[in-house]
Amino acid sequence: MSDDLTAELPPVKPWEQRANGVLPLAGGYRRYFDTLAWILQQCRDDRLDQNELQQRYMAAYSLDAYVALVQIQGLQKYGLLEKTPDRIALTSPSARWLETRRADFVVGTMHANLRLVGELIHEVRLPRTRKSLLKTANDRYGFGWQKDSQIAYRLGWLRSAGFAQQQPGNTYQATSAGLEFLERIELYRPTTESAPALGDPPPGSVAGTTHDDAQEDGEFGANGARGEKPTALNTKLHRSTHDLGAEIGDRLVSLSCDGSKHQEFEFAVRDAFAHLGFSAEHMSGPGQTDVLLTGIQPPEARRADSPTSWSYMVAVDAKAATNGKLADLQVTWPALALHREKHAAAFSMLVGPSPRPRLLQFAAGASVAVLSADQLAGLCRDHARVPLPAADYFWLFADAEGEPRGGAVDLSPIAAARAQAVVRRDLLAQVVEAVSDIAADFGPANQQLVRFSLTTKASLGGDALSAEVAAALDFLGSSWLRALVRADPGTADPHYVPTAPRRVVAARLRWLADAFDEHEGDTSLHPGSGSTH
Repeated sequence: MSDDLTAELPPVKPWEQRANGVLPLAGGYRRYFDTLAWILQQCRDDRLDQNELQQRYMAAYSLDAYVALVQIQGLQKYGLLEKTPDRIALTSPSARWLETRRADFVVGTMHANLRLVGELIHEVRLPRTRKSLLKTANDRYGFGWQKDSQIAYRLGWLRSAGFAQQQPGNTYQATSAGLEFLERIELYRPTTESAPALGDPPPGSVAGTTHDDAQEDGEFGANGARGEKPTALNTKLHRSTHDLGAEIGDRLVSLSCDGSKHQEFEFAVRDAFAHLGFSAEHMSGPGQTDVLLTGIQPPEARRADSPTSWSYMVAVDAKAATNGKLADLQVTWPALALHREKHAAAFSMLVGPSPRPRLLQFAAGASVAVLSADQLAGLCRDHARVPLPAADYFWLFADAEGEPRGGAVDLSPIAAARAQAVVRRDLLAQVVEAVSDIAADFGPANQQLVRFSLTTKASLGGDALSAEVAAALDFLGSSWLRALVRADPGTADPHYVPTAPRRVVAARLRWLADAFDEHEGDTSLHPGSGSTH
């Protein structure tokens, strides 16, 4: 890109804003995003149709007409531009990127519409060559590529975003920003099924890139579209929670049995608790606990003399053992007490592989809760399946009276909370179905009719359902969700009718959840980056 074109770009905000979610670009490698910014500015500032944008793009970058057209159409396929009856317009993610320069808006949208974008970050967590990535793309993801130009294309965007970098020996590896982004997207599972090889894109390169960066092929080729999978231009960035919980758990168990990787195990323990909803900070060092947690107290555990106190702290020490069994000789019990005192923590916890019985005895006397690495990994996997409020995990550290627990942790309160959460979730769907059926056959449904329907169809106890059904109807009829609406406002015995099919209710629930995920992405750090609160 020429200096004149670079001068036309909006000013980039200082990267000290990274803590608020702004992600830095890598070094001076910005050509892909510079070119994208120029294209988006043309569409934002002038009402250009596709032909006008193509002609302007060709003139500015000395491109062949066919290459310019394919690249513009590629941006449309990837959700960064949209074609309206009279113009080429910015989509919501590209407009937000142009305003904020947050690379995740661009890469996240491309990932939603193009295979092997986020997945490529996953594949380069360790250094990889383009040749090995090409083999992975064909063997594991079902592509039929003969050349690595499509790998180079994706790596070019990821490098420009600051999510990957080139290493010595022509290898590529994800950056810390790329790994943070990886925690927020849903990865598509690899497939071993073969896929037809699509034609290579036309010769050319992204305007402003060097020949080495772009290779011979056009960088906006159509290879690897997501196909039948539903996507949206403003797709929120979610990694599969099941995959994430399993990966955190597997890493935790593996590192707990490697005595040479104590610090890596500490990081894994931190990430595991962050996954459960704690604010988790890696401390370590002389006189410090390994991981300091801040949790949320359940209302019933709050002290009468301090009813407004809602948080508590836990000093966690992580101990790996090469033989896979944590013994009492590895633990300095007075040090754990000092860690708890130094950080004004209410509780102490020890995490390690297969704690031996004698260690559990000492821990009981020292009021230190002991959680095995396998148990913590299981909690992460279960949390991915049934996410519990962070307050429910208070009982990992406290007994029924809220006092510090010592020795082996009792997981039964967590299991009970999980089972109750499943019942309540299923009840919501059953209540919506009952109201819809009753309304179709008889008219508006009240609590009594809904309970009767559930006891006959779902074989649920009517007495036990009384309070739950009332709460479910209130939630479903709230002004935020509006899955149901009262047919007789102001009456003492409310009757409800449905407002939409259940698939729309499901869409509204996901839409409401997006608000929390968007806020999380803007204001919080993510597991693997330190503090998570």
